[in-house]
Amino acid sequence: MEIVDGIRVTSAARTIVDTARCLDADRAVVLGDSALRLRPAAHPALPAALTAADTRTGIAAARRMCAFLDGRSGSPGESISRLRIRAAGLPDPVLQFEIRTAGGAFVARTDFFREEFGVVGEFDGMGKYRSADPGASAETVRREKLREDAIRAQGYEVVRWTWSELFHFDDVRARIDAAARRRWR
Repeated sequence: MEIVDGIRVTSAARTIVDTARCLDADRAVVLGDSALRLRPAAHPALPAALTAADTRTGIAAARRMCAFLDGRSGSPGESISRLRIRAAGLPDPVLQFEIRTAGGAFVARTDFFREEFGVVGEFDGMGKYRSADPGASAETVRREKLREDAIRAQGYEVVRWTWSELFHFDDVRARIDAAARRRWR
């Protein structure tokens, strides 16, 4: 137990374990990744929280989910993308990888990266493209285009996907495979 604003609450680690026992994988990973992003100190406490819940219903699912969680996922869409990437049989990607020029200058931080494929994966939640000011939206699109061009200039392929594609991930998997083939021609 912890005290937050004078109120007794379960610890972040216990809350992560309890929700992982009860929720489907998408929700458990979104919640767990977010909790670890906000409270990274909860990560080393997860094994003890799992042990404490050892006889409770859903503990096997909680163990699987807790082993998968990563506070570096930057959004719910990125968390669900990781689940889809694994379900598609692809290796787990490196999260929030920084691409730099040969001279060390920062180019971009990527959502997903696989050096051996030469492919950068980007989940587009679309929120950054919405603005009441059309000029601001256009500027955001322009900056994303320049960022993607800079990543490609370093020799990497870029594959982007959106929320709706998370539920038809075979199409994304095909684009990732095609990008990897192009990269190694």
